[in-house]
Amino acid sequence: MAIGDEGNVKWVDGLRGVASALVVIKHISAGWFTYLLWPASDAKAAPVLLQLPYFRVLIQGRIGVAIFCLVTGYVCALKPVKNFNSGTQTVAFTSMSRSAIRRVPRLVLPVAIIILISCIATQMGAFLIANHCDGYGLPETSPRQRDNIFLALGAAFKDLLNVWTHGQSEYGAELWTMMPILKGAFWVYIFLIATAYVQQKWRMAIALALTLFRWACNDPFFGMQFFFGAFMADLQNLDPGSFSKLQAMSSNSSMRGALSIFFLVVGLFVASLPDKHSEWQPWSDSLHKFLESILPASPDFPRFASGIGLDIIVVGLHLSPMARGILANRFFLFLGRMSFAVYLLHNQILRSVLCWMIYGIAVPAEGEPHLVFDSPFRLFMVLPLYFALTYGSAYLWTTHVDAFCARVSERMVGVIKENQNEKAPPLLPQSQQGQHRS
Repeated sequence: MAIGDEGNVKWVDGLRGVASALVVIKHISAGWFTYLLWPASDAKAAPVLLQLPYFRVLIQGRIGVAIFCLVTGYVCALKPVKNFNSGTQTVAFTSMSRSAIRRVPRLVLPVAIIILISCIATQMGAFLIANHCDGYGLPETSPRQRDNIFLALGAAFKDLLNVWTHGQSEYGAELWTMMPILKGAFWVYIFLIATAYVQQKWRMAIALALTLFRWACNDPFFGMQFFFGAFMADLQNLDPGSFSKLQAMSSNSSMRGALSIFFLVVGLFVASLPDKHSEWQPWSDSLHKFLESILPASPDFPRFASGIGLDIIVVGLHLSPMARGILANRFFLFLGRMSFAVYLLHNQILRSVLCWMIYGIAVPAEGEPHLVFDSPFRLFMVLPLYFALTYGSAYLWTTHVDAFCARVSERMVGVIKENQNEKAPPLLPQSQQGQHRS
């Protein structure tokens, strides 16, 4: 099978499902087992299993946000590059126009709904336990009650504006990613318009150059991933006549398997860099020093490690039909379908129901000490209920709320989109030579 001749790209949806699950696990780990995000409990302690490289990727969760960004770039570029390769650029422009218009309400509406729900829940006291517990970061990121519902609704409206202007939110701490993800989608659309009549190999080279440019700009979570996702969309749709040496290599299943294992092993190791205290273990200290030698000044080491590691991992997945097949099974596709809803809901449920199950429902009086987490066994006992509630709520959200947002978005597109014949003359000027694909 030639590289890029996948025949099935559903594995990307499965990867998105993995991303949302990793984000959920990260917030549980960070809240009550913060030491797991380090390479050991202290400088002299021996690491436990989940602090070791490879295993720790499952609980430190940073890579989840990077996956969402890479998938955004991939999904935005996939259909247009297919049209570009077949010479139907005008069809691609029409498709991108509809997608660009649709993308704004498809993100803004769900965010507005979750902020409103969070605002009402706050006024009803849903987050009071989280406000007074000792979970790491929970009191600081849980919203506070206002004196009345009118003040609360005003705060919610300001919060919605903050999400899309400053990437900050009181009512949904996880919503900080929404603004850069929306912005990144439009970066990819601009890139696609600019390279619509560029040969495929050069469009791929430009995508990689932009990936490196965002590397140099200290943007490993967002810019790097958007453009690398666009590169992967082209890589999976290579013209059969292009890159003859690459095509010959890809026909050798043993070579593909060996390269896939190499990329997966290296990528997962790089992504294992701890959040802090890398100097406490030889492996993490060596990895930190290596990254220091290749990264721009004042880098965010953990985010760079996750971003670079993810890009290497995705190349490994691309080379492995078996790994892609695992991600494309029904379980991971089910998780992928609900990934956005899980991302929106998991922290709201964690700061309310999960905190109630761990600490009880009695709120300490003003001046009393914070509620103390003293029973890991109790947390492990209630975690299955938390996951069931999170994914059950996400299923209902996807079925009803997300479907409603999709209908509203389509109506908006229908109202404001100009009817245009897809066979109309090109929307961009072409030189005579540009009309012929080499």
